[in-house]
Amino acid sequence: MADKIQQSYWSAVKDEILETGYGQYMAHQEAMYRAGYGFFDEKPKPDFDYSWVANNEGYEDYADYMIEHNIQSKIEHDIAKQQIDASRARKQRILNHDFTIMNGYVPPLFAAAVVDPITYSPMYITRGMSVIKAMTYGGASAGTAVGISEAVRHAYDPTATSEQSLGYVGGATVFGGLFSGIMPAARYIKYKKAEKKIEEKYVEDDVLIEDYLDAHQKDDGGVPIDFDIQINNLGKTITRKETGPTGAYIDENNNVVNMSSRRARRKNLEYSPVRYRVDKSGKEFVDVDDTAIKILYQQFRSGVDILGIGTKYRDILDSEKKFADFMVRREVYRQLYPNKKKGRSYIQNEQAITDEVIADAIRFKDIDFTPDYGQDRTGAIDKIFFNVFGRASKALGSFNPLDKASNFSKKDKKLYIKVNMGMHRLIGDYGMRNKFADRGIVIDRSVLMNRDLKWGHINYKLSEDLKDSYMMYINGSETSKTLTTEGNTSLVGAVMNATKAYGGKGLAGVSGDEASRASAGVRFKRTIDKAKEKILRNKNKTKNEKPKMTEDEFNEYVTELRADPEFYSRELNEVVSEQHRQAIEMAIAAQDRFYKAFDEEIVATSMYANSKNAKQMKVKIDSATSRLKKKIKQGGTKDQIELWTFTLDEYNKFGKALDDVIDDVSTATPKGEIEGSYFQRIYDVDNVIEYRDVFAEQIVKPAMRDKHTFDAVSGTKAFEKFKTSIKNKIAKQKLTDEEVYELYLDELADETIDNIINKEAQFMDSNNIMDLPGDKKPRPLMRRSLEVPNKSFLKVNTKDGPKNFIFTDANELAKHYRQQVGTAIEMTKEFGDKNGNMFKLELMEEMADSGKFTLTEANGVYNNFTEQVNAMYGLYNYMSPDSFSKPTIEVIRNYTSLTTMGNVAVTSMTELARPIAMHGFLRVISEYPASYNALSKEMREAIIKDQSWLYTHMELLFEGGGSERIFGNDLGATTSQSMRILGMKVPNARRALRSAQKPFYYMNGLTQLTAQMKEFQKGISAHRFIEDMLKFADGTLDNADIDRLLSYGISKKTARAVKKLYDDGVIQTVSKDGNAPLFLANVGEWSNTKSGAEALRVFRQALKADVDRAIVTPNLADKNNMMYGKMIIDSENFRKFISSNNEISQIMKGLFKVIGGDITQLKRGVAINLPHLVLITQFYAWGIAANRKILASSLAKRERNYAMYASTAVALSMAANGIKYGLEGKGFDALTHPENVLLAVENSGILGIFTDVNRMVENISGGESGIRPAYDLPFPFQDEKDAYDAYGQVGGAGPSKIADIIRAFSDDDEIQQKYAIRRNIPLQNLGIHKAIFSMISSGLDLQTNHYYDPILDSVLGIENRYKKRETRE
Repeated sequence: MADKIQQSYWSAVKDEILETGYGQYMAHQEAMYRAGYGFFDEKPKPDFDYSWVANNEGYEDYADYMIEHNIQSKIEHDIAKQQIDASRARKQRILNHDFTIMNGYVPPLFAAAVVDPITYSPMYITRGMSVIKAMTYGGASAGTAVGISEAVRHAYDPTATSEQSLGYVGGATVFGGLFSGIMPAARYIKYKKAEKKIEEKYVEDDVLIEDYLDAHQKDDGGVPIDFDIQINNLGKTITRKETGPTGAYIDENNNVVNMSSRRARRKNLEYSPVRYRVDKSGKEFVDVDDTAIKILYQQFRSGVDILGIGTKYRDILDSEKKFADFMVRREVYRQLYPNKKKGRSYIQNEQAITDEVIADAIRFKDIDFTPDYGQDRTGAIDKIFFNVFGRASKALGSFNPLDKASNFSKKDKKLYIKVNMGMHRLIGDYGMRNKFADRGIVIDRSVLMNRDLKWGHINYKLSEDLKDSYMMYINGSETSKTLTTEGNTSLVGAVMNATKAYGGKGLAGVSGDEASRASAGVRFKRTIDKAKEKILRNKNKTKNEKPKMTEDEFNEYVTELRADPEFYSRELNEVVSEQHRQAIEMAIAAQDRFYKAFDEEIVATSMYANSKNAKQMKVKIDSATSRLKKKIKQGGTKDQIELWTFTLDEYNKFGKALDDVIDDVSTATPKGEIEGSYFQRIYDVDNVIEYRDVFAEQIVKPAMRDKHTFDAVSGTKAFEKFKTSIKNKIAKQKLTDEEVYELYLDELADETIDNIINKEAQFMDSNNIMDLPGDKKPRPLMRRSLEVPNKSFLKVNTKDGPKNFIFTDANELAKHYRQQVGTAIEMTKEFGDKNGNMFKLELMEEMADSGKFTLTEANGVYNNFTEQVNAMYGLYNYMSPDSFSKPTIEVIRNYTSLTTMGNVAVTSMTELARPIAMHGFLRVISEYPASYNALSKEMREAIIKDQSWLYTHMELLFEGGGSERIFGNDLGATTSQSMRILGMKVPNARRALRSAQKPFYYMNGLTQLTAQMKEFQKGISAHRFIEDMLKFADGTLDNADIDRLLSYGISKKTARAVKKLYDDGVIQTVSKDGNAPLFLANVGEWSNTKSGAEALRVFRQALKADVDRAIVTPNLADKNNMMYGKMIIDSENFRKFISSNNEISQIMKGLFKVIGGDITQLKRGVAINLPHLVLITQFYAWGIAANRKILASSLAKRERNYAMYASTAVALSMAANGIKYGLEGKGFDALTHPENVLLAVENSGILGIFTDVNRMVENISGGESGIRPAYDLPFPFQDEKDAYDAYGQVGGAGPSKIADIIRAFSDDDEIQQKYAIRRNIPLQNLGIHKAIFSMISSGLDLQTNHYYDPILDSVLGIENRYKKRETRE
């Protein structure tokens, strides 16, 4: 080994530098300089007398170098030999120095690379790339550059070898890649720090923008912000027009004024190239002066500040399109979110708007829709709670539609945002917190919220007006509203009021009179009204007058009046009293207002089937089909081609359907209908089937003759095809064309009636709104298939007398119209059409374009959206509503409710603790009630009236009443009221059980208790929301409460609008006796300004969300497909297998039919319909909804005081158990304290559905597993668990009733048989009935839960000899 050469570190670095091509070149130039030549001079003159060959001793190995460089003088030869000597010496030193990593040095080669220009050459190329991509491109670029430099080195280094060059190129590739990754990595780290800073808490706009600009420099690849993302509050149907001059100017107060340019110049106003406006119908427009935009953009790029848009944003607004989109968004913000402050100059106010627009775009850029189950909380306790409860909660939540969307792959960020934004704007309910709240993002609307609040309120108004009309008819005066609150406001008062219906006892043992004195509470108007009605009818009979109609009869009567103006005129002339006249005029006017409100929106959103609307939609479809054809022609992967082809086929179907729309229908009165007589058409399918011939001859066939005249159809392809199909019959009977035409009408009539029976009637879709699987001809616009007046369906003569072929109950018709048409309007405003088809097809095309998604992934997105749209229309599963299993399951479900839920109001007492969780103990128990109750009666009434606008308990007003909170699952629409049992038709069986739910839930007290609790929560929430918004606008609200507002869709922009209403005196404070002031919101005046109207909409939906979360009310966002009796399989291969109809697929379909289900092919994937799932999940709706609204929200720190809530709920659960089981005589007082606590926790609901897990485990395991077996605790009111408990747990509440009877009769125990029978008697466990049974019992055996029942005891032969159960030690 050669001796080590002593040298300094930096001399070693110099050696490495001189060994590069750059260094060799510079060394050669230095040698030339020392020989007397200047740098870069030409080589010395040749000396033809000099021979380098003769003087080359010791350098023989470098002869090729001498020849290659054409050495022609001694000077050149000396320089060459000097270079050879120097290079050999350097290489020797490099091989022998000790400056290695092992010895603690940065290798001299690395240090040399720092000053080598080639090292940095890739950095320009890799600017803006990701770390991995920059390293890849940088390494390749560096390797290429060094390869080129090696050619230079070989020219000047006689000692260079190919092996050495290969090593240099390889090293350059590695080191060049590493160096190239340094800057992107630094940018990424810096960006993540800035992003983390943004995500850690809500930050103000200017801080956010500075952090973002610091992390994204233009020379590092640009500032990626998209201003084309849909703007909050701006509907999908907004029209963007290129208008030329807008006529809009901005004054010195930053307000928009409209005037001529000449007047504007005199007033020194700034011209605005964008104008946002809303016409009288509510349709939105943005007028854009594109020429002015171009000029302003050029000025802006040249360095001129434009309208408060600083040049620091040039890196963001780096294209004319971005600038134009930004200007549009900015003008909308100016109108909807005013951001002016006193003391700020005009330009400062303009800059504030600019900052807000850019900050929101930054926030939305990397929006994260992940639901917050507490997974990112850092505290030790938080981590424990997440691991114990959060993981299970998240697993359960993954089945709900919003969580499903959030799990959509992020491999295409833009699609991830679009998919999730679409789902949130479809069914977003603010039921739980999402991660986007970390960045101050709000999604401030959804179709579900808009429909329920706006159209639900209009529906509610009609219901109240019809009630007033009926009371006018009965006694000549209007009634007050059904569910109202007055007097004292407190949680205790709410309980006492609601439970006055519960056997006349307050829940704390207070008598009905005492409870009444404590709080006036809920007025049971319907019960009183019914009693008055009966008395008045009997009174009329004694006078030989015509008996008064019942309320249901009256509602049918006023619909028939609306259907037939002649009948209405006759009735007005024949009425016997002025109150009757006023009543029907009031009812007709109320219906007019209801349908007119819908009609105006339908016209504004271009939903009616007419040629104008069809042409507008056709333009969009033609553009899409042209684009897709080009993509298919260009080719792609198999999956891409399939998705593009599917999307193209769907567009073509819609286009073809629009071709048939030729009639002009522009009002709510369809063709053939009488002006002002329109109402929702729901067919009575039982009558249509039973009197089909009459229906065809008197209604359908005349309509077909009207629509398809002989002259119109003669010679058409359809008519000729029909003639060909019956040519033998024509020849045999020698039929004329006119006779063939009659047969053709018969066929059209049969097709129409089949469509009515199998589609329109089954799914209550007479307007052809829904998009059903198997529809051969979709209908993009609203249109009836049978265009005849509604009066034609009423009182039609049949063999059994006059019959109606449609229903006429005004309330029921309005409810279904609200659900269907209200949904259709909001869908069209949000997504462009009534089923969101254009949005779904855009998604499918974009997923195909990306090439990153499988067919199953694409189908999952498509079906998740489609199923929620269908559910909003009432289409929950795809089985025929009149198949055997579906009505059977419905009857079992409703029957089970009537036999099981008598105690539900008592059990629901635990929800009285929910406001404590959300608002804190003191605020709920003392502060708010004290402030409210101290006010004068007049002021309390003013607050109640003001809050009635906010409307938070819509679900209580319709058919199911309080049961809507309990069931939360459904089988879908049904218009057949009968069902067949053992081959016999039982008329009205289904209707009777379904209609019984609403009065039953009044009787058991849940409807009243829910109304009271929601009223209380609404009051305290409204006050707190306003209080917090004022602080948010002032910058004094803490981060926890800011986060709360954001999670309810309330942004700082909304808070500012509310602050302005407060400053202007619209929102007022009221107080008395030194109590904390309350807010009188005066919401009726908020809509006087655009910003106020938007604030009201956001405020109302936040309030509804808060109330529905406090008093848990399940909705579409909570539920999964199994709760509707179906499962969706997204696999396209499985769909193709089912559609193949091969032997195996037919066997599979047959098996599902045997078990009462079926398989439906969807457009993408398959639906497996199993109505039995509804029974399994019947009473789990509350628990599943509570998983989001209570448990997940608590884990996400959304609650104010969860610990206090949990302890209060368990205490209330103990009290409720004492009342419930005490009434049943089950020996509740014999339970030990641990047993009592465990039972209370199980019934408290504090962990949502997971509070039921222990009970499920114990039942399914037969009592072998669970908390009680583990701690040797007895099962409450039961000696042991058996197979029947497991069956009841798995099969659901309905089947468990059957198991209960089987168990009792299999044991030959008369007492158990009697008790099993009694448990299956409807209404048997209502509190009042339990009390009656208790009073008439002559003996009570607590061991066997036996009540004395003279009828059942006699039938079963049971003697009245019982012993009381001894108290268990």
